[in-house]
Amino acid sequence: MRTKDESFKRTILDYVENYIMTEGRSPTLSTIAEGIHAPKSNVQRYLIEMNEDNMVNYTGKSISTLRTEKCNPAVLVAPMLGNIRCGDPSMEEANVEEYIRLPSSVFGSEEAYLLRAWGDSMEDAGIDEGDVLVVHRSAQPRKGDVIVALDDNNCNTLKEYGGRDETTGKVKLLYRNEAVYGDKVILVDQLACQGVLAYVIKKLH
Repeated sequence: MRTKDESFKRTILDYVENYIMTEGRSPTLSTIAEGIHAPKSNVQRYLIEMNEDNMVNYTGKSISTLRTEKCNPAVLVAPMLGNIRCGDPSMEEANVEEYIRLPSSVFGSEEAYLLRAWGDSMEDAGIDEGDVLVVHRSAQPRKGDVIVALDDNNCNTLKEYGGRDETTGKVKLLYRNEAVYGDKVILVDQLACQGVLAYVIKKLH
């Protein structure tokens, strides 16, 4: 006997798609039943019928939909390490707040971590306070790259790598907010790069 409750089918479909999008894997029958507060036997009965109607692809072990089958399941799992000072160097310690799943099709698979921009010294480089920064940990910096670096007092800061100063021979870490900081620069004896900025995820103000 076929079921008639189309709204319940939609509830199952929405739950399955949201689960796969979030977790990157198919939910079990028990997970669906618990998630939508329904008996497991009812969920299975509806899934069998939804499979016959081509609403889902249900094999008895896994579930997918036309929408989720188009999703690339590959993700980059990157730790969020808190704030990075875009201004004068900061002594803040980096602690993992959470791990963020980023789609590899957009952000690649190179080892990375995340920081929140704090301060105004990189506004001319398109980086504003509150933006989330995706930093490639092991990338080799080139002149003009925005990097996470240490100054000579082991304080961390986000600046543009300016190469070597011709007069002093020291490494230049450049501010990028001419209206506020002019041509201010930090000079360090050796470059201690902790990563190169790869992506900026803009905060919507």
